[in-house]
Amino acid sequence: MENAQKSSSWHQKHLDNLSRGDRIADSVAGFMGSWAFIIIQTIILVVWVIVNTDAIIHLVKAVPLSHGSMLGTAALMLKMHFDPYPFIFMNLFMSTEAAYATPLILMAQNRSALRDKIQAEHEYKHQEQELRFNTKMTTDIHKFLATGSEDNTADTPGIDQVADNKIEEILHLLRAMEARDSARSATK
Repeated sequence: MENAQKSSSWHQKHLDNLSRGDRIADSVAGFMGSWAFIIIQTIILVVWVIVNTDAIIHLVKAVPLSHGSMLGTAALMLKMHFDPYPFIFMNLFMSTEAAYATPLILMAQNRSALRDKIQAEHEYKHQEQELRFNTKMTTDIHKFLATGSEDNTADTPGIDQVADNKIEEILHLLRAMEARDSARSATK
């Protein structure tokens, strides 16, 4: 649990240090990389092409003028024909959108790389601590085993109490390792 709090605290600290512009850039880049953006963009382009295609204009002109509502629709469609093929305004719009989107996406990627670097450094420090702890435990176990065999040969009184104390110490360390490992696996 403590590892999860440490893990979230460095991430929260990173988020808190972002400027308003960084957050906006991340939001825009996140939206532009979503299916919602692709669908909206596709709908806009399809409507643009349909409204500005000559075929739709000829279809509207072919509608009988006796229908009052159709006349209004035909007039509206004729007025909306503002970007005929090859859709120069649409290309200008798409180019302008790409010109603004590219730097925002690159800024978001740079921040993501920085966040990944901070996370890697955090994990490296945590793994170093675990290595030191495991090395100490291994050393203590080796010392215990070496001391226990020497004490048994000396036939000193109270050897059972010393052995019991060392076994309890090792069991305590092993329980601490298990608790740490289970907490770590719970955060993954």
